[in-house]
Amino acid sequence: MIDPMEYFRRDSADIYETASAGGYDGAETETFIKTIKCDVQPYGGDMAARERGYAQTETIKLFCAADDEIKRGRFVKTGGKRYIVTDVRKWRMGYEAIAERRDVQ
Repeated sequence: MIDPMEYFRRDSADIYETASAGGYDGAETETFIKTIKCDVQPYGGDMAARERGYAQTETIKLFCAADDEIKRGRFVKTGGKRYIVTDVRKWRMGYEAIAERRDVQ
């Protein structure tokens, strides 16, 4: 059966899982899991605060087909940026994931 939402999923995102390397330096190992087709949209409010540098996070929403590899705590890379998945909700037409980029200055 053809997924009617596939038309809207024109972006892609790579899913990664990270784990501590176990040393005192805080190094992590990053494991690539898969690439998914999705629709990526900015999420949040108060554009003026972000433009002036008050916000410390940049948040996006990803809409994609249901996929158990998308989990809270995993990372996604899209548009040259790395985000941590903070929430995943299952809807009738797939998943909606909220992800934050926390390294924004």
